[in-house]
Amino acid sequence: MKKIVFFSIMALSMLTSTVWGQGVLHFAYIRQDNSVDASKLVEAVKAYAQQHRGENFVIYYSDVQPIFMDQSDYNEGELTGAITSRNSTISMMPIREIDKVSEVLERYQYNKVEFECLVGPQFFENGYHNTFIARFLLANRLNDAAKITLFYRSCGGSFSNVNMEFLDRYSINVEPIIR
Repeated sequence: MKKIVFFSIMALSMLTSTVWGQGVLHFAYIRQDNSVDASKLVEAVKAYAQQHRGENFVIYYSDVQPIFMDQSDYNEGELTGAITSRNSTISMMPIREIDKVSEVLERYQYNKVEFECLVGPQFFENGYHNTFIARFLLANRLNDAAKITLFYRSCGGSFSNVNMEFLDRYSINVEPIIR
């Protein structure tokens, strides 16, 4: 009898630990360049954190020394300070960026990722949607609408005059949503 109770408790605890932390991971990727309005970006980040309060979320601010925060250590003042004190644009190294963002993603358990890019038109003009986003999706086996929802939010300028389509050679199956 003791063995049955013990095994039942063990099975229940393993089931609970498997389910705990899974579900949707809300991931905000921030890339600030000259086409991004800092005040719009700050507003968008604050709204994002407020919208996902109490949920599983990550905010990743791309920079030479990237900042990432989740629901346990979100610091609005630190992130706002980094955004508003930015006075120049640093070129992205897509392979390094894929590695860094993938490392952060690996820290969490999830069934699906809602990946929101807070960017400006220059992100697309520089081809980062192909050299970073497309390759990131492939490297992390996220090239499936059942695994990821991809959003682009303009934080300055308009996306209307930029080509946001992925190159055919990547065969990306995920259709981005513009917010």
